[in-house]
Amino acid sequence: MARSQTSKKPPKNRLLYAIPLVALIGLASVYILANNPFAGGPVLDYTVQMNIQESNGTAVRFIFPVDPVGESGGIWATHVHDSLGVDSSHYPVYMDRPPNPYPRYSIIHVKSRSNYTFVLGDFFSVWGMTLGRTNTVNIPVRGNFTWQMCLITSNNQVPSFLWGQEPLHDGMRITLLYYDPNKGLGCA
Repeated sequence: MARSQTSKKPPKNRLLYAIPLVALIGLASVYILANNPFAGGPVLDYTVQMNIQESNGTAVRFIFPVDPVGESGGIWATHVHDSLGVDSSHYPVYMDRPPNPYPRYSIIHVKSRSNYTFVLGDFFSVWGMTLGRTNTVNIPVRGNFTWQMCLITSNNQVPSFLWGQEPLHDGMRITLLYYDPNKGLGCA
C-alpha cells in the first residue's frame, strides 16, 4: 500500500498575527494614557478673585452669576477650550455657584491639563457675557457712567486696559467697576 503524499505546507506563522495585534494594543494604550485627564493631575490649578460692582455714587450693587459657570448643569456658553479641561464636567476656566451670603467677590477656577495662558475673556465667553470698556455684563456705558477694570496688588488698585486679553494668574484679584467718575474715584 502506498502512502498518500500529503502536501508539505509550512505551518502558519502565528507571529505574523501577533505583531500587529500587539502593536495595536500598544497604540491604543498610549492613546488612552495620553488623553486621560487624571494622568498626573492638572498642569494648571489656581484661583482668581473677581468682583463686579455697579455704583451710583452712594450705593454699590454686586453683579455675579447665580448659577455655576463652566460646570455641568450650569452656564456653558462656549466650547472653544473644552479639550483643555481636566474632566468633561468642567471647562478649564469655571466658577462654582456663589455662596449665600455673597462674600463680595467670586472665585474663578483655572484648572487645565495643558499649560495655556487663559485670559479674563475666556471666563466671560463661557459665561456668555460681554466684557469691555464700553459694555460689560450687558450694561453699556450711559451718560457720565463708564466701566473701569482694576487689578488689586497688595493694598493698591491699578487700572488695567487689557479687558478680555488680561492674562489670569494665581492669586489675582480683579474689580470691574461701573461708576460715574464725577461721583467716585474708580481704581484710585
